[in-house]
Amino acid sequence: MYGGEHIPDWFLILVLIIVIVFAAISFLMSSGRVELKPGVSNDRGTKAFYYENPLKFMTKPIEVVDVKMQHVGQIQREYNSVSKMFLSLLMPNYYVSIKGTDRLNDTVVRVEKIKGKKGMVKSSWEVELNSSNSNERFMIKGERKSPSNVIASFTFQNELIRVAKPSGERAYHFYRNDKEAAKISLIGKLPPRKIFIDGRQGEIPLLLIAAIFEALKLYR
Repeated sequence: MYGGEHIPDWFLILVLIIVIVFAAISFLMSSGRVELKPGVSNDRGTKAFYYENPLKFMTKPIEVVDVKMQHVGQIQREYNSVSKMFLSLLMPNYYVSIKGTDRLNDTVVRVEKIKGKKGMVKSSWEVELNSSNSNERFMIKGERKSPSNVIASFTFQNELIRVAKPSGERAYHFYRNDKEAAKISLIGKLPPRKIFIDGRQGEIPLLLIAAIFEALKLYR
């Protein structure tokens, strides 16, 4: 008797692998959550933190909170097609689009990689910041000064900002007029790491710093 078509063993194994992978992703997505207090933080504050997504291609919104555990906003990786999302599984740096918003949608940040012939070797990003206090549009230029030191630069509020990651340091430094205007520290070696933002005197909005960092950490 023939009760129906035979399901290949390889297909069952593939389904099992997919179930295991998604279960692992679900577990990782739930880790690193923080309890937040009601209220909205002033985005011109000086210190904040968040827990990055465990996988680079994920689009799960990331909550950014200040040291008083109040919302600064959220950042999120975006794709405008399913094919780009799947491509990012293998090449996380090929298509990069980061959006940041505060709870009241008063501040919106977008950082998007500009694709060109240099692609994976030398990159640049378009940045747009719109808020009640500031409307800026500028370009970040990435360079490789040495195999272990990534440097990027951009002009913000008519002043040059340089971003450097010294060799051996798990930190990104934002310099304005040769003075450190902000610093991002990576706490832990494996995702989901805690990302701590020290905005110094609040010269650069915290959401902008976070969105730029999420784009630059994919720069290889």
